[in-house]
Amino acid sequence: MNILFLITARGGSKSVPRKNLSEIGGISLIGFKATAALRSKYCTRLIISTDDAELQQNALSYGAEVPFTRPAELATDTASSFDVIRHAMDWIEQNTNETYEAIMLLEPSAPFATWVDFDNAVEMMIAGSNSDDPMSMAETTMIESL
Repeated sequence: MNILFLITARGGSKSVPRKNLSEIGGISLIGFKATAALRSKYCTRLIISTDDAELQQNALSYGAEVPFTRPAELATDTASSFDVIRHAMDWIEQNTNETYEAIMLLEPSAPFATWVDFDNAVEMMIAGSNSDDPMSMAETTMIESL
């Protein structure tokens, strides 16, 4: 199964400035996500969607790819995660021949999820689990506007 792991991190956090570069034990929040993602057996490709050059450099240092810069209109308080995912998928469709069966959305503000958590979430999705356990993975259908 091809799964795109997508870190979403904008540079303009209002509540905690530069929060995605904040470190815990010498590792940035982005670093926690990237490190865990790359250990997952289901991570086909790891990219970051960000509008910020410093966040891009930080993600690169942890092994994430930076194939594009997120447009400013998708780096606001009101931009939805769905729109950010859609932008990433549009870029991939227009610039590569890659296809993915699923996307794992990784938000740096929750740094303690491990690769085991990611693997378990994917396995629950594959199994069609209706578990009440909390997880951050959901099947969605994208509908094209006419």
